[in-house]
Amino acid sequence: MKIKQVKSKQGMAITISTFLVVVGFLLISQMYFTYSENRAMSTGCYDKGGLPIVEKTRFTIVYFDCDLDS
Repeated sequence: MKIKQVKSKQGMAITISTFLVVVGFLLISQMYFTYSENRAMSTGCYDKGGLPIVEKTRFTIVYFDCDLDS
């Protein structure tokens, strides 16, 4: 009976650990791609002679504008 309990707990621990690793990977990937997108848009704005205005959360860009009047 104890062996069955230990295997059940090990299986649950492996499942939870795998889930946390996958979620962590997805979150870090989303943060990286948001950073890359922000960098590309800002560089394009600077190349046009503008000043980028960016509002973002940790995972998404909420607002982007290129102020060409400066």
